[in-house]
Amino acid sequence: MKQHNPPHPGKLIARVFIEPLQLFKEDLANKLGVPLELLNQLMQAKLSVDEEWTDRLSKALGRSPESWLLMQQNYDSFNRS
Repeated sequence: MKQHNPPHPGKLIARVFIEPLQLFKEDLANKLGVPLELLNQLMQAKLSVDEEWTDRLSKALGRSPESWLLMQQNYDSFNRS
């Protein structure tokens, strides 16, 4: 059985929050308290979500910190194999 490649949290942010809600990345970066370049790196899957990111993402986007961390762990596990 073929396993589904879980999305990187940054890709989910683009697909679920930025595009459909027509958010500006600059506004989200400000809400997260990070430079726009860091948000761009996260959205390009060049950065991993760690505990600091999970707290920021949870407060800004409403998912639990655990869900963001689990998403990153699932992405990492799938892409290591």
